[in-house]
Amino acid sequence: MKIRASVPAKVILFGEHFVVYNKRALATALNLRLSVEVSGRGKDKGGYHLYIENIPSFGFQMELAEGKAQPFINYAEASSTIAYVRGAIEYLEKRYGIEGGVEMRIKSDIPLSAGLGSSAATSVATIAALRRYFGVDS
Repeated sequence: MKIRASVPAKVILFGEHFVVYNKRALATALNLRLSVEVSGRGKDKGGYHLYIENIPSFGFQMELAEGKAQPFINYAEASSTIAYVRGAIEYLEKRYGIEGGVEMRIKSDIPLSAGLGSSAATSVATIAALRRYFGVDS
């Protein structure tokens, strides 16, 4: 089974910092998307295998330990994308008890560090795809 979640980029047209003071801002979605595809790894493989196709323009792969989101590299030094994926996995493990055993592919048309919501898109798409895959939609 493969599950895919796709999230658009956003741009704030007016009032970018207004929301900090409980004021309104005007935002819109852009035709740039980030998608996360989740599929099974097989019964004998646990954990999470993460493949990011174009971060920042090269592929990246990382194994996360079964049942715990622990990368082989120093978490503090990992790119922000990996940190957001790890945070989403840790949240779902604690909240719903998911246990991994999945392949995750992330592909994005959203430029990093451009103020277009790539971090939020990564978190939202990762959580949406994993919740649907593990049947914890509500």
